[in-house]
Amino acid sequence: MKKSIFFMFIILVSCQTYQQKGDVRSESDLFGKEIYIVAENITTRMKAYIEQKGWQTSLGILPLKNDTTEEFPTDLIKGVFIKELNKKGFFITEFEHRQQLLKELALSQSGIGNKELSSTNIVIISHFLKLNLLEHVSIKNGIKNLERFVQVQLIEVESGLILWTMDQTLTSKKKNSRKVTW
Repeated sequence: MKKSIFFMFIILVSCQTYQQKGDVRSESDLFGKEIYIVAENITTRMKAYIEQKGWQTSLGILPLKNDTTEEFPTDLIKGVFIKELNKKGFFITEFEHRQQLLKELALSQSGIGNKELSSTNIVIISHFLKLNLLEHVSIKNGIKNLERFVQVQLIEVESGLILWTMDQTLTSKKKNSRKVTW
């Protein structure tokens, strides 16, 4: 009886530990609600810029690049931006999905499948949206300052020109450099 209670206790503890490690939401809370606020702010400003220019845009979102020392849930962060862009009326295509769609389109038009897909239904991308997570470390008076920020670039597909860019700080931490082990 004591052995079975002990084993049940071990299983319970290990299940709780696994749940905490595997919880994607807790990893995303490294930024708290900050990523949602940053995404809303950046997309609002980008929409105002696009409206000022009078453009009709459909965006292809490129894979998010993480140039920080941390492993962040990049798909979750990119998803937050996609959600905010959708709220503002943008048509979004993820670049990775578009490549797969084009392969599927070619396969359907080869006559192998039952249903032929039409290339006239594919949205033509006018601009790419490039997202980067960056960080900057500085030391002043023995205090180490770690600053993480999101950089967004709006790139015109036709010319490849970066037409608009914005950086916004996500987190900023200050630590005494004598106590920091990184």
